[in-house]
Amino acid sequence: MNFDQITQGSRSMNPLLMLFSGVHDVQVASHAHGERGMGYVHVDHVAIDGVEVPQIALQFFLDRYIKPKHPEIGIDSRFKMPDRIDTAVVGQLRVTVVQK
Repeated sequence: MNFDQITQGSRSMNPLLMLFSGVHDVQVASHAHGERGMGYVHVDHVAIDGVEVPQIALQFFLDRYIKPKHPEIGIDSRFKMPDRIDTAVVGQLRVTVVQK
């Protein structure tokens, strides 16, 4: 991921945000499900180049760079599922959906 594209035009000397610069490998572990037409995603943890990002730094990054453009995205996200999907069960390498 190229963090410089995301943070373009906005620099900070805050040490929490210094993690989010340059190009890095990013791993995200999360879990998700859907019920009654709504989808839910929770980010369990994020690692940059194999080093886990502290939750406070991740929240600060989201608040500063992501939420201004995409207020619906966060550590906990909720969204309306498309195409009459009522429920979704997310498993390892598998998603089961029910449409109504």
